[in-house]
This record gives sequence, C-alpha cells and structure tokens, in this order.
Amino acid sequence: MKTRSANSWGLSEEDLRRLSELSRSRTASFREVQRAQIILDAVSGKSLRSIARDRGLSRNTVSKCLQKIRSMGPEAGLADLFHRPGDGRVSSDERAFVLALARTPPEGISRWTIVELTAYLQEKGPSLGYPSFATIGKSTVHRILQEKGVSLRSRQGLSRDRRRDILLMFREFALVVDDRGGEGAVYSLVPLLVAASPGFPLRRLGYSWVAGGLEEASGEAFVRLERRFGGPEFVVLLEEAGTLWPDGSLSLCFSPSEPQSSPEVQSYLAARPGRFVYDHGRQTKAQRALLEALFFAALSFRFSSLRASSWEALSESVRTAGGDLSEFLRSV
Repeated sequence: MKTRSANSWGLSEEDLRRLSELSRSRTASFREVQRAQIILDAVSGKSLRSIARDRGLSRNTVSKCLQKIRSMGPEAGLADLFHRPGDGRVSSDERAFVLALARTPPEGISRWTIVELTAYLQEKGPSLGYPSFATIGKSTVHRILQEKGVSLRSRQGLSRDRRRDILLMFREFALVVDDRGGEGAVYSLVPLLVAASPGFPLRRLGYSWVAGGLEEASGEAFVRLERRFGGPEFVVLLEEAGTLWPDGSLSLCFSPSEPQSSPEVQSYLAARPGRFVYDHGRQTKAQRALLEALFFAALSFRFSSLRASSWEALSESVRTAGGDLSEFLRSV
C-alpha cells in the first residue's frame, strides 16, 4: 500500500529513502525536515486532519505543503520559494493573454474567480506556449488585471442570478445496531449526544458521516451516507452536486470547510475552472447556520424512524431521505 501511495505522488524508492533520512536529520533546516515528515505522513495514508493534529500545524499549512510537493516534486517542493514578485518575468504577450482570458470566461459561467483563473493559467499555460504560467501566482495575476482596470466581478448583464448558491454540509452520526430481538441486526443512525447519553440501550458500532447539499433558493437537497469523510468523499459530494445542478456555476459555501483543501479536491476543481466557486452565497453567516441546524434537525427526526438490515440498505434509505427533506424545506 505504501508503494502504491508513493507512486500516486510520483515518488520513487530513492525519493522515499531520502525523505526518510531528511525527516530524521539534525543538521537540515527545520522547514525541510518538517516538510519531509508531512509528505511521509501523507504517503502512509494519514488524512489532512491527522497530519495537522500530529504535527501541531494548521490544515491550511499542511495542504499548501502537499500541493507544493505534488506540483513541483520532492526536490524543489521541500525548499523555500523565492518570494519576490515575478511580474518582470511576464512578457507583454503573456499579459495580453491573461487579460483576454479574464474577459472571456468558460462557456456556461458568468465570471472567473482569481483562484480559478490562476489555476487554469498554471495548468494550461505551458501547453499553449506560455511556460512562465506554470509558476504564476494569484498576486501576479491580480496585478496584471489591476493595471488595466479589469475586474472579475459581475458586470454588463452577467447576472449573479445565473449562479446557484449551494450549502454543503457534513456531520458525524453514531451508527448503532439493535440486536436484542434475536431476528437479525437492525441498523440505524442517532445523533452523537443521544448515543453518548447514560443508559442508551443500543450497541454502538462506530461513527458514520452524513453529507449533503442544499440549494439555498429552492430548498432542493440531497443526502449521502459515508463511512468516513475526507478529500475523496468531498469530491463525490461535488460530483453529486454537479449532476443534480448541471447548468451554470455553483457558488459553494461549507460547514465545516476542512476537506476542501485536500489534494484530491484541489485537483478536481482545477480541472473544472469556473464550475465551482468558493463563495459565501447570498445568505449571511447566521442564516447559513440556521439552515444547517434546520437541515440536520430534520434529518435527525427522519432518522428516528429509519431502520435497515444492512449498511447498504441504510445508505440507500439515507439517500431516499434527501427527497423527503427537500419537500420539507420547500414548505418552511
């Protein structure tokens, strides 16, 4: 498994050996040692959250380190980058390309964001004859646009109404089983506080993640059940949102937001510039918190009557609950 994971990171056995030696070094710089430890943790299969907790770092710091190593390789990725602004390396032709691209976002969306435009330039630029775009940064792109007064905000009939505001949510529930009747186990989900209460009668098997998406304007929702929740599961959540709402740009906000910075999610979003936009939507923070509370309160009530004979049947029942939830939220 470790070799397979190393291959997915583009690491050879020699790379792993050097990283292992560096991670234990007493003479190398502290940052290089720390980055080597982070990449080895990732290769071993640890989640972003676990690495951040074990190393005493923020998830954002760990995510940036892993993205840098994935894009630049272990040799260049372990070293500190030179931080002087790189505008001088961008030719007039390249600046003209950036400006033209900024004015013509991909079909089906109203506008770029600076993050998506930068990611698109980094990915597609070298193959289009602009090699310096491989390392172009958001600040450089922003300065190029600012010099010519080009704004990425909606304008000239490009209405924000063409975008859907989607709230993505995920929360842990306790997976419990009732096997007291002697006629086979019956699986169900209960809120964590209920399962942890003294005298709770059912046997706990562990935890499961209930994840879902809600379109704020219409109340249309979907729900999934996952055994765990990290980057790969977040990508599945994005795919489901994209299938349910196939047109236009999806303006996303999260609660909580941890998996969005994982390498799998970043790679998925970079391949679809403009399709998913990180935003706060039209709702205020308090309104989104109320929507989330209503979303999971309704689910908890629905789960109180949900019983299944297997994990697969339970998962399908949770998915079916999404339709019931949509009807309820539309009536609120």
